[in-house]
Amino acid sequence: MRDWVSTPARAALACLSLIALPAAAEAGDLHLQPGIFTDPEFNPTYSLGANISQANGSAHEYVYWKTGTYKASELDWKINNVTMLNATLGLRFTPWLGLDLSAGTKVNASKSYLQDTDWVWHGQDTWDLHSDSPDTLVKGANRVDALATLALYRHPNFSVNALAGVRWNEWEFEATGGTFIYSSDANHLRDKIGSLPDDRAGITYKQDLLTPYLGLGIDANFGRFGLNASATGSDWVFANTYDQHHLRTDISKTGGLFNDTMHDGKYYDIKFGGAYTYSERVSFNASWEREDYLLVRGQTNIYAIGVGVNGTGGGGGINFPGPSGGIDNSTDRYSVGVTYKMP
Repeated sequence: MRDWVSTPARAALACLSLIALPAAAEAGDLHLQPGIFTDPEFNPTYSLGANISQANGSAHEYVYWKTGTYKASELDWKINNVTMLNATLGLRFTPWLGLDLSAGTKVNASKSYLQDTDWVWHGQDTWDLHSDSPDTLVKGANRVDALATLALYRHPNFSVNALAGVRWNEWEFEATGGTFIYSSDANHLRDKIGSLPDDRAGITYKQDLLTPYLGLGIDANFGRFGLNASATGSDWVFANTYDQHHLRTDISKTGGLFNDTMHDGKYYDIKFGGAYTYSERVSFNASWEREDYLLVRGQTNIYAIGVGVNGTGGGGGINFPGPSGGIDNSTDRYSVGVTYKMP
């Protein structure tokens, strides 16, 4: 049996022990205290929130030789100080069931950095082509998340929750200019040094990441202050990437488009946060979140620009069905915001 099947079962047993022990200690027997799981005075509520976050990290793009044994190319895209504006909607249907919806988008002119390295003739130990593009932008960053929360154990001061959700992340980069060191062939290692055009985009790259996930969370309240933590993960990441090389002439006179499709990738997310209740309706919050999409590999399609629908591919392409392409993505996010609870 797979580990991800057995792990929730162990988690459920742990949660049951958390329920039984405090109840026995407080009540002197196995009867739960009244009001822990039900609240006859509870009314469904909803809240609106806004926060601003800053993300730092990296996104990697890999190309593998047909055998899939080692890399032919690696592109390292930096994510530097990307500021995002996020909106949230929280719904509490019962004391034990809630739904949180959030969406965010990039709002600043975020700088990035691209390093592109290729291993063509000399194997994995010696690179043949390398370029640096410090004039790189994070053109777009978007995230949408839907999270359902089910209370496994409720106490007046804390709760243990099961989490289930779906998240979509999008990152888009554009590299312009820079310098390169290239090799003419196997016998002329790194013999060409020069600069890339400053007035034209060299490479644009986009990652789309769709992830259903499961996890556990804890909420604790200490008067006006609150703390929360969660850990979520997934074995079901679906990724789609678009890498457009505008200056590639070995594919066509106008460059080439590489489209990778991957599935069954792994993902995990760890989050810690705190909140201060300013009034009955208003609270302020802050959080740190680490989000990791581990290396996942899949098939690659290559198109000549100008072919297909709207001149962006879609016909006349070459398909490499094996593990010819790969990606990963890691970010740290720091957020501060405000939440307004509606009557």
